[in-house]
Amino acid sequence: MNYASQMRVDLDGNYVISGVNIFSPPDPNKVTVAKFSSVTYDKIWEFSYLDNKAFAIWDMEIDPNNDIILVGQSWNIFGAASAF
Repeated sequence: MNYASQMRVDLDGNYVISGVNIFSPPDPNKVTVAKFSSVTYDKIWEFSYLDNKAFAIWDMEIDPNNDIILVGQSWNIFGAASAF
């Protein structure tokens, strides 16, 4: 990820970071969420989604079940947009 857009602390004290690759080869349209240990700073897990659309992440929340909720937008090169 070359642009981190949000960071939150989950219920276990770990860091959750979301971001996107913007016009950055080899994956210019990829959104990523990763969780890091607040003790060792090691990556616990990472999830990435790659599509032919561009992405922006506007907000991220962690609910009482420790689930991660992303709010953002995607659009294609012709300008059609959709929320996710």
